[in-house]
Amino acid sequence: MYSLKPIHLSTLFLIGTLACNSPLGQTGPENAASSDSLLIAKSEQLTEDSPAYDMSSYPIDTLFTTDIIGTGTYHAEEFSEDSKTQKWIGLFYNKLGYYLEFAKLKTARVHDPIVDENETTKTGWEIATTNPDTAVVLIAASDLLKPHQVQHVQLSEQQLFPGDSIQFTFLGQSYKLLATGEKKKVRPDSDEIEVRNYKLYLIANLDGQERKTLLVAKPYFDDNMISILFAGDIDDDGRLDLILDTSIKYNATSPTLYLSKPALQKELVIPIGQHTSVGC
Repeated sequence: MYSLKPIHLSTLFLIGTLACNSPLGQTGPENAASSDSLLIAKSEQLTEDSPAYDMSSYPIDTLFTTDIIGTGTYHAEEFSEDSKTQKWIGLFYNKLGYYLEFAKLKTARVHDPIVDENETTKTGWEIATTNPDTAVVLIAASDLLKPHQVQHVQLSEQQLFPGDSIQFTFLGQSYKLLATGEKKKVRPDSDEIEVRNYKLYLIANLDGQERKTLLVAKPYFDDNMISILFAGDIDDDGRLDLILDTSIKYNATSPTLYLSKPALQKELVIPIGQHTSVGC
């Protein structure tokens, strides 16, 4: 179930920063098939007049080829020592806008109030960067990404419920975000709604051909909703890239990075990395 309430981009980033983070995105095979063919599909009939849930889930862990992280605090097992020496490039924000720049991590052991028995024990990690600006996301450096000023687009909505769509233009190209699925009020006198069998698509006409790319598929939500954290040209190829929070849980965030440069011919973007943060 989900309670309808306004949500702001700055709030989402703050939640991700303050949360206790989960393990880094896992590495899997590169782009072996399209998003539609990589769905985990299973139908499950629930009892007591509940509808059938399409248990399709996308994206899945085996798609992720790149580690991404956020700044904040982590449990001991949620940050690898090897990541301290890994090369990173960050999407940063200041009053002049967004930009991509190589990043050096600042790490420190901190008290983890969830697992540490006393305040003198410090098993957790605090992750920051030497860059004074706000880090939206940190991405394992690769040939896909180079430092540059990042063009972005401010969308009219950050969350799309089933039946919602928004159209916008970015760098001369028209795009559409479309959400499908089912929603209903939990009670007639309540603003809470239940969303099930949710799918979010990105649609654009490129080279005279309409392309429709699945971004997210979730069978249900636990008091949460998919949110658009960032829309812009992260990989500097003149096309739209996205960062979405794809968590279904109210006490977790899962920033997921979608890039256009490594996408297959029929896809507009593909998910390359995800990082899940669980509330303390």
